Amino acid sequence: MNTDHTNNPSPHTANVTRELDPGLFGGSTSTPAQGHGSTPTHGLHPGIAPPTTQPGRAIPYPPIDMRVLEAQVLQIKAVLSQFDRRLDQMAAQINETNRDNQGRLDRYGQQLLRLEDGIQRLTSDTSNRLASLAGRVNERKVSDSKLQDLIDRHNLLVRNFENRLSSLQKLAGDQEQALLSAFAALEDARADLARLKRM
Repeated sequence: MNTDHTNNPSPHTANVTRELDPGLFGGSTSTPAQGHGSTPTHGLHPGIAPPTTQPGRAIPYPPIDMRVLEAQVLQIKAVLSQFDRRLDQMAAQINETNRDNQGRLDRYGQQLLRLEDGIQRLTSDTSNRLASLAGRVNERKVSDSKLQDLIDRHNLLVRNFENRLSSLQKLAGDQEQALLSAFAALEDARADLARLKRM
């Protein structure tokens, strides 16, 4: 196959777009309007009847322009190569994003572990402090109960002492009255004795 056209592309080859040329297989670049009852050409030259098959004879397809075909194949390869490069770039970006996300997840996981450890330590410390405080409160209640018992006993002793003191005071008063009566009787006896001596 002669490849001179690949080095010096013809004007027709230079104007090839990214889409396949509809005239590649002899079709027209524009689709003519088909009236009612017209026969579709199926990509063949307009005005040419579709090929008919006969037993033992080849189908008379239109000739193919190999230069146009090679140019379109090269164009498709370039598009596919560009698409592959784009896919590689997207895959690299996805991998980088996955690495960044994995790094963030690892950091978040470590921070979560540290937070859980801190919460556990704080909970344990709080529980220990509450238990110690409850023990102190119970001890204080026991001490208060003992102190109240001591106060009650002291109050009872004071009341008993006051009752005894009141009894003693009453007894002392009675004895004082008796002593005064005895002194008065003694004075009366002395007076009588002195009167008897003068007689």
